Amino acid sequence: MTDRDSESLSLGALLARQRIVRGLSRRAQAQALQISPSYLWKLESRAATPSSALLQRIATAFDLDLATLHQAAGVPIPALPPGASFGVWLKHRRRDLGVYQADLAHQIGVSESYLSSIETGRKPLTPAVARRLAPILGIGFDELLGRTGVINDNQLAQLAQLALGEPATTGDLLRRLPLLTAAQRAELAACARRLAAREESR
Repeated sequence: MTDRDSESLSLGALLARQRIVRGLSRRAQAQALQISPSYLWKLESRAATPSSALLQRIATAFDLDLATLHQAAGVPIPALPPGASFGVWLKHRRRDLGVYQADLAHQIGVSESYLSSIETGRKPLTPAVARRLAPILGIGFDELLGRTGVINDNQLAQLAQLALGEPATTGDLLRRLPLLTAAQRAELAACARRLAAREESR
């Protein structure tokens, strides 16, 4: 099933499709999601609205895109509270998904103290960590970076390297990172071109 197919289905249809494809009973699927079979039936019949934490469990259990699940269920992804820092938003988002700080740190390959420093604003989020964090939070890599604030010059080479592995073109990435300065945009594009040329010469 393609991403486009998934985006056109309701949450109930997505759950039913996954159950059929994986050969699961309704009881087995409910058990995997830590809910009752009766509640699963309510989700499929649109008689219940899932929490963000449950949508996260569905995404993890069946390898589905979290943003697509939010859209299918009609549950908005929490936005950054007005005036709040990126760290506050990250903490808010993590709690909304029902994920403990230690568990999230383990999933993205950093220490709990480092993640705590990001949430409290003592340390910045690097592009490398952002790339691992974005799918867990259910948003795009570039959108997550755009929430963090202006990217410092030392991160440009990392970002350019990661941009080469993204499905969007470098131009798309630049347009969707409005907080970059003009100089940083130019340097990022130059870094990406140099890295691409290096790859082609190998």
